[in-house]
Amino acid sequence: MVSEVNICNNALLKIHAQTITALTDNSQEAVACNIYYEQMRDDVLTAHPWNFAIAEATPSLSVDAPLITQFSYKYLK
Repeated sequence: MVSEVNICNNALLKIHAQTITALTDNSQEAVACNIYYEQMRDDVLTAHPWNFAIAEATPSLSVDAPLITQFSYKYLK
């Protein structure tokens, strides 16, 4: 599996910047990676319905009476 540092280093190489050895490095490049990595990762994951990034679950019915009377059942969160 590719690490966060590898992904950051690939991006840094594309802009001809110095690579890092860890996200905790005390360099401008590592600081920038720490600022932007999570947001960019999330943007890429939400930009397309990737099969590996989709989770499916079957909701469970609650045994309690629904709080809103117009419905005859409710699901657990």
